[in-house]
Amino acid sequence: MDSSTSDKRVGKKRIDKRNTILKETVQQYTHEQAFQMFYQAKCAERLRELTLRDYRKHFQYLFEWFLEHHPEITCVSDITPEVIREYIYFLSYEKPLYEGHPYRSDDRKARKGLAPGAVNVRINTLKAMFRWFHQEGLTSINPTQNLSRQRVEEDKIGAFTDEQVEALLEQPDRTTYAGNRDYVLMRLLLESGMRIGEVVALEKGEIDFKTRLITLSGAKNKNRRLRVIPVSTSIVRLLMELIGENHVYFPESDRVFLANYGEPLSPISITHRIKQYGTKAGIAHEVRCSPHTFRHTMAKNFLTSGGDIIALQRILGHSSMDMVRKYVQHTPDDLRIAHDRFISNSSLGGRSMTRPNHGTTKRTRDF
Repeated sequence: MDSSTSDKRVGKKRIDKRNTILKETVQQYTHEQAFQMFYQAKCAERLRELTLRDYRKHFQYLFEWFLEHHPEITCVSDITPEVIREYIYFLSYEKPLYEGHPYRSDDRKARKGLAPGAVNVRINTLKAMFRWFHQEGLTSINPTQNLSRQRVEEDKIGAFTDEQVEALLEQPDRTTYAGNRDYVLMRLLLESGMRIGEVVALEKGEIDFKTRLITLSGAKNKNRRLRVIPVSTSIVRLLMELIGENHVYFPESDRVFLANYGEPLSPISITHRIKQYGTKAGIAHEVRCSPHTFRHTMAKNFLTSGGDIIALQRILGHSSMDMVRKYVQHTPDDLRIAHDRFISNSSLGGRSMTRPNHGTTKRTRDF
């Protein structure tokens, strides 16, 4: 028998290339399913709780926006770059400002659109999530790949003047527990440059009263690095006095700053109280009265007093010098005073900048 007739492949079409009509299919995952996979992966990486909280919060914002504006999009693979840009436009120009804030005033209710810095935080979360979705095969494209962050103007947050600080510190009623606590807290903010979240979470064991050092573990810092913050003798005495009162009223708590019933003090509540103190002091129209302004004030005063900028970077807990620069906003008077100090301390102090006259004797050349 001929071998060609016995070959079963005779008369059949040989397939070398895949049919271009066939497309690779992506398994469909709902928003919730995709996010849970992403969130579990990030938990396995042991990211900081603050980062994980932002992921949860920002996903919830996005999910609620989809329900209201695009209920037809139920799977992450159906999200396009156009939809993402539509969401960013909503955040920038249409989202009610301070929505859900417990101290939202009437004038703020009419304002819409987040600041570019706040929008960029959401963009960072979106890019992290959709990059992971695409890498893990949950989407065929990354709709945020070409999404750019918004331009942010240079930080305009000022610092308190000495007179404004004095006016603020006079407002708390130190005959009350809450008033004395607020006074100590503002003094600590002013001297240490700590973030308000770090202050309200401060525990007794993190303060070394002998060496006058506050040690914050990497878990409490943004860059996960151990941070040591020196404080003055006067602050140490105030903290010891407050801790002593806490031991009498709330012996079970390790926190330094507590609310009236012994529960942890929240950043939102103390931010509101500092704003009230600023209004009462009559300086709210001059400067933003917030815990973060104390941080700016500390940075500025540290440098204008001759402090080393590298030391300031370590005290503030910044990973780059550029971040330190943003915290220090010098006024024209500050620049003039700094320059005058430079002139007086340099070899130029008291000297004329013109060339001295050594006489009119002519010098001739011998040829």
